[in-house]
Amino acid sequence: MGGDEEITLNSFGIEQAERHEKAMAPNHAETIKQEVEAFLVACCEVAEYHTENIFNAYQVGCSLGYDLDKSKRYYFRLKQDGYFEEPGLRTVKDTKCVITVKALNAVQGPMFGKPEGINVTNNNVTIGGDVNNSAIAAGSENVQSLSITTEQKDAVQAFLEIARTSQSELGLDDDAASDYGDHLDMIEGIVVDENPQPQKIKRELRGLKRIAEGAVGGAIGSAGGAGIVEGINTLLALL
Repeated sequence: MGGDEEITLNSFGIEQAERHEKAMAPNHAETIKQEVEAFLVACCEVAEYHTENIFNAYQVGCSLGYDLDKSKRYYFRLKQDGYFEEPGLRTVKDTKCVITVKALNAVQGPMFGKPEGINVTNNNVTIGGDVNNSAIAAGSENVQSLSITTEQKDAVQAFLEIARTSQSELGLDDDAASDYGDHLDMIEGIVVDENPQPQKIKRELRGLKRIAEGAVGGAIGSAGGAGIVEGINTLLALL
């Protein structure tokens, strides 16, 4: 091999050795754990401890002094463990996410323990004992699904159709139009799910509302934006 190639290979070997030595350092794992915890706490603070507030996790990491690669690693690690959700399509420049109840419990502790006799699996609540006189009527085998009703589903689907046909009236720029479409796609995907969750729909509706409210303040599309906002408020009250 030539001289330049040999230097490159040697440099690569030295770099790998330094990484290995760093990874094997006694406090390295603990340092990563502390940084990940600090990252999660900072994200909860930016989201103001609300699961509906959308933010950019990469920017939070950078504000802590982490480089972009480290911020991405910590974000995906926490997302895979269920601490974050992405309400829309992720892009390289702008990863929009929300914190989950699991993240809140990790940072603040659970609000209350699980009552005896109640089990929750895959968002299905199984209630033991006699529930015939309960405010929560028992379904088949005493299992209640925390889902939307047929009436609510029909209302959401009717709104989606109006919201899509009205989009051209809002006068949105390219980025806002893309976000608007992403929220509609997410709501549509949730509604057709086997067990659509109202809280997920409401979270997307709030994101959509912020975009429509921006259109209301503009010279173009204000009437269309006002109609969308009114429709969203109606759905938020219904769900």
